[in-house]
Amino acid sequence: MNTIAILTMSILFQQSAYSKLNCSWFDGPEVTKICPKKKPRYFFDLAKIDGTEYILYISPEGNIALNTETGLESSLPGKFDPVAVGDLLTVPRNIKVGVEWDYQLHFYSLKDQIAGDDEKPLFVDTELTGVYQSISNIESNQEEVRALVESEDGVKIRDYKYNKSTSVIGPKTKVKIICKGRELKTPKLSSDGLHITGYDIQSSSSKVIYIGRDGHSCDEIYDFGTLVGKADYNHKDRKAHFHVSAQDLNYGGAGAYSEPARLTSFNSFTVNTDTGEMTQISKNSYSASYYPLASKDSNKI
Repeated sequence: MNTIAILTMSILFQQSAYSKLNCSWFDGPEVTKICPKKKPRYFFDLAKIDGTEYILYISPEGNIALNTETGLESSLPGKFDPVAVGDLLTVPRNIKVGVEWDYQLHFYSLKDQIAGDDEKPLFVDTELTGVYQSISNIESNQEEVRALVESEDGVKIRDYKYNKSTSVIGPKTKVKIICKGRELKTPKLSSDGLHITGYDIQSSSSKVIYIGRDGHSCDEIYDFGTLVGKADYNHKDRKAHFHVSAQDLNYGGAGAYSEPARLTSFNSFTVNTDTGEMTQISKNSYSASYYPLASKDSNKI
Protein backbone atom coordinates (compact mmCIF):
# COMPACT_ATOMS: atom_id res chain seq x y z
CA MET A 1 0.00 0.00 0.00
CA ASN A 2 1.45 3.31 -1.02
CA THR A 3 1.58 6.02 1.63
CA ILE A 4 1.38 9.69 0.87
CA ALA A 5 3.00 11.64 3.71
CA ILE A 6 2.20 15.34 3.63
CA LEU A 7 3.92 17.96 5.79
CA THR A 8 1.26 20.62 6.27
CA MET A 9 1.41 24.13 7.67
CA SER A 10 -1.93 25.90 7.94
CA ILE A 11 -2.08 29.69 7.95
CA LEU A 12 -5.13 31.92 7.87
CA PHE A 13 -5.37 34.55 5.15
CA GLN A 14 -7.62 37.54 4.64
CA GLN A 15 -8.86 36.40 1.25
CA SER A 16 -9.51 33.08 -0.41
CA ALA A 17 -7.95 31.89 -3.64
CA TYR A 18 -8.01 29.37 -6.32
CA SER A 19 -8.05 27.34 -8.67
CA LYS A 20 -7.68 27.53 -12.44
CA LEU A 21 -6.13 24.09 -12.93
CA ASN A 22 -8.51 21.33 -13.98
CA CYS A 23 -7.35 18.08 -12.41
CA SER A 24 -8.29 15.23 -10.08
CA TRP A 25 -8.05 15.27 -6.29
CA PHE A 26 -5.74 12.78 -4.58
CA ASP A 27 -7.81 10.01 -2.98
CA GLY A 28 -5.11 7.67 -1.69
CA PRO A 29 -5.42 5.15 1.14
CA GLU A 30 -3.51 7.04 3.81
CA VAL A 31 -2.42 10.56 4.72
CA THR A 32 0.06 11.27 7.52
CA LYS A 33 0.40 14.69 9.10
CA ILE A 34 3.74 15.52 10.71
CA CYS A 35 3.95 18.69 12.77
CA PRO A 36 7.25 20.56 13.06
CA LYS A 37 7.94 22.31 16.33
CA LYS A 38 9.14 25.46 14.59
CA LYS A 39 7.68 27.48 11.74
CA PRO A 40 9.03 26.12 8.43
CA ARG A 41 10.29 28.60 5.85
CA TYR A 42 10.66 28.08 2.12
CA PHE A 43 11.96 24.70 0.90
CA PHE A 44 11.92 21.18 2.34
CA ASP A 45 13.97 18.07 1.68
CA LEU A 46 13.63 14.39 2.59
CA ALA A 47 16.52 12.23 3.80
CA LYS A 48 16.82 8.63 4.97
CA ILE A 49 19.45 7.55 7.51
CA ASP A 50 19.67 3.90 8.68
CA GLY A 51 16.04 3.33 7.68
CA THR A 52 14.72 6.46 9.44
CA GLU A 53 13.28 9.28 7.35
CA TYR A 54 13.92 12.90 8.17
CA ILE A 55 12.36 16.10 6.87
CA LEU A 56 14.94 18.86 6.50
CA TYR A 57 13.67 22.42 6.71
CA ILE A 58 14.61 26.02 7.46
CA SER A 59 13.33 27.63 10.65
CA PRO A 60 13.81 31.16 12.01
CA GLU A 61 16.43 29.66 14.37
CA GLY A 62 18.33 27.84 11.60
CA ASN A 63 18.25 24.53 9.73
CA ILE A 64 16.40 21.59 11.27
CA ALA A 65 16.16 17.80 10.76
CA LEU A 66 12.77 16.41 11.85
CA ASN A 67 12.59 12.68 12.66
CA THR A 68 9.34 11.48 11.07
CA GLU A 69 9.02 8.54 13.48
CA THR A 70 9.68 10.24 16.83
CA GLY A 71 8.99 13.89 16.05
CA LEU A 72 12.33 14.83 17.58
CA GLU A 73 14.23 17.68 15.94
CA SER A 74 17.96 18.21 15.55
CA SER A 75 19.78 21.42 14.64
CA LEU A 76 21.82 21.41 11.45
CA PRO A 77 24.58 23.76 10.31
CA GLY A 78 23.68 26.95 8.47
CA LYS A 79 20.54 28.98 7.93
CA PHE A 80 19.69 28.22 4.30
CA ASP A 81 18.37 25.29 2.26
CA PRO A 82 19.65 22.05 3.88
CA VAL A 83 19.47 19.34 1.19
CA ALA A 84 20.84 15.81 1.24
CA VAL A 85 21.36 12.65 -0.76
CA GLY A 86 21.82 9.68 1.53
CA ASP A 87 24.09 10.71 4.38
CA LEU A 88 25.60 13.61 2.42
CA LEU A 89 24.22 16.98 3.54
CA THR A 90 24.90 20.21 1.63
CA VAL A 91 24.41 23.73 2.95
CA PRO A 92 25.42 27.06 1.37
CA ARG A 93 27.20 29.20 3.97
CA ASN A 94 28.01 32.87 3.58
CA ILE A 95 31.80 33.23 3.81
CA LYS A 96 33.71 36.51 3.58
CA VAL A 97 36.44 36.41 0.94
CA GLY A 98 38.46 39.63 1.10
CA VAL A 99 35.84 42.38 1.05
CA GLU A 100 33.22 40.23 -0.68
CA TRP A 101 30.82 37.58 0.61
CA ASP A 102 30.38 34.21 -1.15
CA TYR A 103 27.84 31.44 -0.58
CA GLN A 104 30.24 28.50 -0.58
CA LEU A 105 28.87 24.96 -0.66
CA HIS A 106 29.61 23.01 2.53
CA PHE A 107 29.33 19.19 2.68
CA TYR A 108 28.59 17.38 5.96
CA SER A 109 27.71 13.93 7.24
CA LEU A 110 24.00 14.24 8.00
CA LYS A 111 24.18 11.33 10.45
CA ASP A 112 26.95 13.04 12.43
CA GLN A 113 25.08 16.34 12.52
CA ILE A 114 21.88 14.70 13.78
CA ALA A 115 23.93 12.94 16.47
CA GLY A 116 25.30 16.31 17.56
CA ASP A 117 28.89 15.56 16.59
CA ASP A 118 31.49 18.10 15.46
CA GLU A 119 30.10 20.62 12.95
CA LYS A 120 33.32 20.50 10.91
CA PRO A 121 32.44 19.96 7.22
CA LEU A 122 33.72 17.03 5.17
CA PHE A 123 34.54 19.41 2.33
CA VAL A 124 34.04 23.06 1.39
CA ASP A 125 33.81 23.94 -2.30
CA THR A 126 35.18 27.45 -2.68
CA GLU A 127 34.58 27.38 -6.46
CA LEU A 128 30.93 26.29 -6.68
CA THR A 129 29.37 29.39 -5.14
CA GLY A 130 25.70 30.34 -5.23
CA VAL A 131 22.30 29.63 -3.70
CA TYR A 132 19.25 27.38 -4.20
CA GLN A 133 21.58 24.37 -4.33
CA SER A 134 20.40 20.83 -4.94
CA ILE A 135 22.24 17.50 -5.00
CA SER A 136 21.61 14.07 -6.53
CA ASN A 137 23.33 10.80 -7.22
CA ILE A 138 24.14 10.53 -10.93
CA GLU A 139 22.07 7.73 -12.47
CA SER A 140 21.75 5.99 -9.07
CA ASN A 141 25.53 5.71 -8.70
CA GLN A 142 26.01 6.00 -4.93
CA GLU A 143 29.64 7.10 -5.33
CA GLU A 144 28.97 9.93 -7.78
CA VAL A 145 27.01 13.02 -6.83
CA ARG A 146 26.14 16.16 -8.74
CA ALA A 147 25.52 19.54 -7.10
CA LEU A 148 23.79 22.52 -8.69
CA VAL A 149 23.59 26.18 -7.66
CA GLU A 150 22.08 29.37 -9.02
CA SER A 151 24.60 32.22 -9.29
CA GLU A 152 24.95 35.63 -10.88
CA ASP A 153 26.78 33.93 -13.78
CA GLY A 154 24.01 31.40 -14.41
CA VAL A 155 23.15 27.87 -13.32
CA LYS A 156 26.27 25.90 -12.35
CA ILE A 157 26.91 22.20 -11.73
CA ARG A 158 29.80 20.14 -10.49
CA ASP A 159 30.29 16.38 -10.10
CA TYR A 160 31.99 14.82 -7.09
CA LYS A 161 33.41 11.45 -6.12
CA TYR A 162 32.05 10.27 -2.76
CA ASN A 163 33.30 7.33 -0.70
CA LYS A 164 30.47 6.42 1.65
CA SER A 165 32.55 4.14 3.87
CA THR A 166 35.20 6.80 4.59
CA SER A 167 32.99 9.91 4.13
CA VAL A 168 35.58 11.38 1.78
CA ILE A 169 34.30 13.66 -0.96
CA GLY A 170 36.11 15.70 -3.59
CA PRO A 171 35.52 17.26 -7.02
CA LYS A 172 35.51 14.99 -10.07
CA THR A 173 34.90 17.72 -12.67
CA LYS A 174 35.36 21.45 -13.05
CA VAL A 175 32.51 23.85 -12.34
CA LYS A 176 30.33 24.12 -15.44
CA ILE A 177 27.66 26.64 -16.47
CA ILE A 178 24.69 24.85 -18.03
CA CYS A 179 22.02 26.12 -20.42
CA LYS A 180 24.12 29.13 -21.36
CA GLY A 181 22.12 32.08 -22.67
CA ARG A 182 18.98 30.89 -20.90
CA GLU A 183 17.96 32.69 -17.70
CA LEU A 184 16.62 30.06 -15.29
CA LYS A 185 15.58 30.87 -11.74
CA THR A 186 15.36 28.55 -8.71
CA PRO A 187 16.65 25.50 -10.65
CA LYS A 188 16.59 22.07 -9.06
CA LEU A 189 18.23 18.77 -9.97
CA SER A 190 16.08 15.73 -10.66
CA SER A 191 16.51 12.47 -8.78
CA ASP A 192 18.81 11.06 -11.52
CA GLY A 193 20.94 14.21 -11.76
CA LEU A 194 20.41 14.41 -15.53
CA HIS A 195 17.41 16.78 -15.52
CA ILE A 196 16.57 20.09 -13.90
CA THR A 197 13.44 22.09 -13.25
CA GLY A 198 13.42 25.87 -13.23
CA TYR A 199 11.54 29.04 -14.08
CA ASP A 200 12.41 30.26 -17.60
CA ILE A 201 12.40 34.06 -17.48
CA GLN A 202 12.13 34.51 -21.26
CA SER A 203 8.99 32.37 -21.64
CA SER A 204 7.54 33.25 -18.19
CA SER A 205 6.98 29.56 -17.55
CA SER A 206 8.52 26.78 -15.47
CA LYS A 207 10.15 23.89 -17.36
CA VAL A 208 11.65 20.41 -17.00
CA ILE A 209 14.93 20.32 -18.93
CA TYR A 210 17.32 17.48 -19.82
CA ILE A 211 20.98 18.46 -19.26
CA GLY A 212 22.56 15.03 -19.77
CA ARG A 213 25.52 13.19 -18.29
CA ASP A 214 28.07 15.80 -19.37
CA GLY A 215 25.83 18.82 -18.74
CA HIS A 216 26.09 19.99 -22.36
CA SER A 217 22.42 19.50 -23.27
CA CYS A 218 19.55 21.87 -22.55
CA ASP A 219 16.52 20.11 -24.04
CA GLU A 220 13.06 21.05 -22.80
CA ILE A 221 10.92 17.99 -22.09
CA TYR A 222 7.96 19.55 -20.27
CA ASP A 223 6.43 23.03 -20.02
CA PHE A 224 4.20 23.73 -16.99
CA GLY A 225 2.62 26.61 -18.89
CA THR A 226 2.89 28.96 -15.92
CA LEU A 227 5.12 29.82 -12.99
CA VAL A 228 5.15 27.09 -10.35
CA GLY A 229 7.02 26.76 -7.07
CA LYS A 230 10.39 25.03 -7.07
CA ALA A 231 9.38 21.77 -8.76
CA ASP A 232 10.62 18.31 -7.76
CA TYR A 233 11.08 15.95 -10.74
CA ASN A 234 11.54 12.16 -10.66
CA HIS A 235 12.57 10.93 -14.11
CA LYS A 236 12.03 7.28 -13.21
CA ASP A 237 8.26 7.64 -12.95
CA ARG A 238 8.07 10.81 -15.11
CA LYS A 239 6.33 12.83 -12.40
CA ALA A 240 6.86 16.39 -11.22
CA HIS A 241 5.57 17.73 -7.90
CA PHE A 242 4.95 21.45 -7.44
CA HIS A 243 2.76 24.13 -5.86
CA VAL A 244 0.96 27.13 -7.28
CA SER A 245 -1.27 29.90 -5.98
CA ALA A 246 -3.89 31.92 -7.80
CA GLN A 247 -1.82 34.98 -7.04
CA ASP A 248 1.14 33.59 -9.01
CA LEU A 249 -0.77 34.41 -12.18
CA ASN A 250 -0.52 38.14 -11.53
CA TYR A 251 2.24 38.44 -8.95
CA GLY A 252 5.06 38.88 -11.44
CA GLY A 253 6.75 35.64 -10.51
CA ALA A 254 7.65 36.26 -6.87
CA GLY A 255 4.60 34.55 -5.42
CA ALA A 256 5.79 30.98 -5.91
CA TYR A 257 8.95 31.62 -3.91
CA SER A 258 7.67 33.72 -1.00
CA GLU A 259 6.65 32.57 2.44
CA PRO A 260 2.96 31.61 2.47
CA ALA A 261 2.05 34.01 5.27
CA ARG A 262 2.52 36.85 2.81
CA LEU A 263 0.18 35.46 0.19
CA THR A 264 -3.09 33.70 -0.44
CA SER A 265 -3.49 29.93 -0.46
CA PHE A 266 -1.03 27.46 -1.95
CA ASN A 267 -2.00 24.04 -3.29
CA SER A 268 0.26 21.18 -4.33
CA PHE A 269 0.04 19.04 -7.46
CA THR A 270 1.63 16.09 -9.23
CA VAL A 271 1.84 15.94 -13.04
CA ASN A 272 2.83 13.10 -15.33
CA THR A 273 5.21 14.82 -17.74
CA ASP A 274 4.59 12.21 -20.47
CA THR A 275 0.79 12.43 -20.51
CA GLY A 276 0.10 15.80 -18.86
CA GLU A 277 -2.26 14.07 -16.41
CA MET A 278 -2.40 16.15 -13.24
CA THR A 279 -3.44 15.22 -9.70
CA GLN A 280 -4.18 17.80 -7.02
CA ILE A 281 -2.65 16.72 -3.72
CA SER A 282 -4.21 19.38 -1.49
CA LYS A 283 -7.42 21.42 -1.49
CA ASN A 284 -6.78 24.59 0.49
CA SER A 285 -8.86 27.75 0.66
CA TYR A 286 -7.24 29.53 3.63
CA SER A 287 -4.02 27.57 4.17
CA ALA A 288 -0.88 26.47 2.37
CA SER A 289 0.55 23.17 1.12
CA TYR A 290 3.80 24.07 -0.55
CA TYR A 291 7.14 22.81 -1.92
CA PRO A 292 6.04 19.16 -2.26
CA LEU A 293 8.68 16.56 -3.03
CA ALA A 294 8.77 12.80 -3.41
CA SER A 295 10.75 10.24 -1.44
CA LYS A 296 13.37 8.30 -3.39
CA ASP A 297 10.98 5.33 -3.75
CA SER A 298 8.16 7.68 -4.86
CA ASN A 299 5.83 6.26 -2.19
CA LYS A 300 5.72 9.46 -0.17
CA ILE A 301 5.19 13.10 -1.07
